[in-house]
Amino acid sequence: MSRHLAKTERTEPHVNASSIDTLIGTYTPNAPATHWAPVAEFVRDAIRATTLDDAEQVRRALIFTTQFVIWAVRVAGMPLTRDGIFDTALIEEHMATRTGLSQTSQVRQRSLLLRIAHDLVSAPAPASTTSRTSAQQPYTRAELAHFAAWATSQPSERQRNNALAVLTLGVGCGLTPDEVRNAHADHIKPAGLGLHVPGRVPRFVPVLDGWEEYFRAVRDANPAAYLFRTNGARDQHTLKVFIRDTQGMGPKPRPSRLRATWIHAQLRAGVPLNVLLPAAGLTSTTSLQHYLAYLPDPADSDAVLTSAKAGA
Repeated sequence: MSRHLAKTERTEPHVNASSIDTLIGTYTPNAPATHWAPVAEFVRDAIRATTLDDAEQVRRALIFTTQFVIWAVRVAGMPLTRDGIFDTALIEEHMATRTGLSQTSQVRQRSLLLRIAHDLVSAPAPASTTSRTSAQQPYTRAELAHFAAWATSQPSERQRNNALAVLTLGVGCGLTPDEVRNAHADHIKPAGLGLHVPGRVPRFVPVLDGWEEYFRAVRDANPAAYLFRTNGARDQHTLKVFIRDTQGMGPKPRPSRLRATWIHAQLRAGVPLNVLLPAAGLTSTTSLQHYLAYLPDPADSDAVLTSAKAGA
């Protein structure tokens, strides 16, 4: 028996550390180069820092982590830091968007991402995704008033226009960070108070009530150009760097939460889901589940339910 066990142990496949490092170092995903290049070393370094030692598991980890990190940076507008990216609430948010996966694939991908997060930041999965200031938490009126003062107090005209663009396109139109930096004057509706959003989910979005004045200011300052103007590269770091370098005391706006504020305004107004989803560039109600956690409880839920009218 002992000889048999020894023989079995010797014939099991073994992948040494150098082979794992080669796998990580040569990995290239099926993703646009402009999406992969800015996050490539971040992803590779993250996987190297985990406890994974099986080649197939490392391969899956590279695929899942690349998809997650690209989404976190380009869609959620997160800074490229381990603590910021490998947050369990953000992982849950990402998985809510992966509606095309089977249940088995969902479980496998979620479990592996949570394991990686645990290895990197020692963060146990929270009981509630609302335990942190998440990307789905809307801003209050007082916070928006502070951001309006922040935008209009920037020292140069271009900085003021860019700050207003970040604020207005996020809260007033519900654009993602990616869409904010790529919004162009050519996308504005001829009447002037709405925006055609091209890209993965093309749509038209009217400007939210109360934000028309700021939208006009942004439109008039950029009559034939990008609404957010930059002399440098227009990539996923553009908004983050601009906001970081602006002047002003107190907190600065986070583009993903500006969009969340717009989504919450629509939900509170009772906009039907078949209108809200395409307007927000979403394809599934699953994407809204984390936003619902921040809706205020109605004073009398029974009254709300009984006031509904059946039939057409």
